[in-house]
Amino acid sequence: MPKLNLLYHVYPRPTATLIQNLRRIGQAAPLFNGRCLFTIVEDAGTLPPAMIVERLKPAFAGQNPEFMVVKNYGSEARALFDHLLPQIVSQREDEYTFFAHAKGTSSPKCDNPFVMVWNTLMYDHCLDSCKVLQAMEQYACAGCFKNSVQIPRGEQCDWHYSGTMFWINHARVFSRRWLPPNRDRYAAEAWLGRFIPAVEAHCFFGEGVNALYTLRPYQTIFPGSAGDEHIARLRRTAAILYDECAKELRIWLGLDAHPQSLHS
Repeated sequence: MPKLNLLYHVYPRPTATLIQNLRRIGQAAPLFNGRCLFTIVEDAGTLPPAMIVERLKPAFAGQNPEFMVVKNYGSEARALFDHLLPQIVSQREDEYTFFAHAKGTSSPKCDNPFVMVWNTLMYDHCLDSCKVLQAMEQYACAGCFKNSVQIPRGEQCDWHYSGTMFWINHARVFSRRWLPPNRDRYAAEAWLGRFIPAVEAHCFFGEGVNALYTLRPYQTIFPGSAGDEHIARLRRTAAILYDECAKELRIWLGLDAHPQSLHS
């Protein structure tokens, strides 16, 4: 069995999407038999890192998880390149690593059902063990929503995984000049597309689609009347999930029973 590592970054603003992300990565814990490393941002707007550790540690009890508290660098890039990747670098042919972050927690506008659908699709496809092992035997990396749309602020890359959740094959990634030239906001999203040819990058789902914050990208993924019905089901499910996660957050934080107060 290959060694499967996890690198996970959390910006723990108190949002419903935070609960969704912590749920999903906790449920995926049995997939990982290697190192499980977490970076947790601490600033004036975040929950105490100890709360996140307390939440995740039981799920990863069998993997001896490692937690690092970091300052707010403005994105997951500095955490990935300065704190996470350096600890797992190897060129073993049987070692694969999954990087992800708690998508949708950094801004209030991202705390919505559309982002929950986006997260659900990424977790569903990226954490399917059969798909992962098949892809890692053939490709340098794999993720969802691979596209060639130019990333903002001059981050030059030929392609990227929109949403920044992906697997890497150690032998095929770390045998190259893998360190990025900077640690800017979008450096993590642009990283693999800077030096891995597109033909070596597998897409589990949603190829050609970018930035799924609104309805329009989903209409590209699921076209036609049948697609409209599927999108409607996804939105209903996401709305229910959002309400469940918001209520769970309120219980976790010891707030009153009025959902509106979280967003007032």
